[in-house]
Amino acid sequence: MVIALWDESARAHNGKETISGKWSRENKFLKLVTSDKNEVLYEHTSTAMGIGTNETEVMTYGFRSSNKDFFATGFDLLERGKTDDFLKNAMMH
Repeated sequence: MVIALWDESARAHNGKETISGKWSRENKFLKLVTSDKNEVLYEHTSTAMGIGTNETEVMTYGFRSSNKDFFATGFDLLERGKTDDFLKNAMMH
């Protein structure tokens, strides 16, 4: 898994963190078992996003749990293209 880090000032991704592991999916749940044996569970859902008067609904995998804390504890997995377009558009207005 690669998590892109967003820089609000630059209005662009400015870095990334990578986690190695194996993915599996069952119904609406997505599970990542990392190379260090952390089990991270996500649930398919949607997330409302809003900045000022700009709003959108993005399909996501919401963080549900993990065996141990890691740098992405609590992060949802967002669809990058639609999320990036929304952020860039909202910052211009």
